[in-house]
Amino acid sequence: MAYSRAPASDFDDWGIDGWESKNLIPLMKKFETYEVYPDRSTHGYDGPIRVSSGGCKLGPCEEFIHVGKVYHKREYADDTDDLETCNTYSPWEKYIDGTTGKRSDAAHHYVYNQAHNPNLQVWAGKRVKRVIFE
Repeated sequence: MAYSRAPASDFDDWGIDGWESKNLIPLMKKFETYEVYPDRSTHGYDGPIRVSSGGCKLGPCEEFIHVGKVYHKREYADDTDDLETCNTYSPWEKYIDGTTGKRSDAAHHYVYNQAHNPNLQVWAGKRVKRVIFE
């Protein structure tokens, strides 16, 4: 359920047409509703997948960030998933609806609710498990 994005340079370094960050950012924004901070240019705010802090902060997590800043000498950033920030400490956001506290995942938003869709077939068996996209 942890939400994590690579920096834009990782996508750009692949050197594959169509997979550059400039092409992927609109897709990343389309699928998410980022509930952590408003008006971030690389986050989406009206997609089906919810991203939040998960509704609670744990003491050990806060202590980990504090120790890292002090002893590892890395900076703190409130958003390391902005596709630019690297090598910093920050809270780890989650694929959890901040209002309901329920997990927000691709299966529930893109697969299970598509029984009516003839373009999606999910086959499961003892030996074969695959998803076919056409």
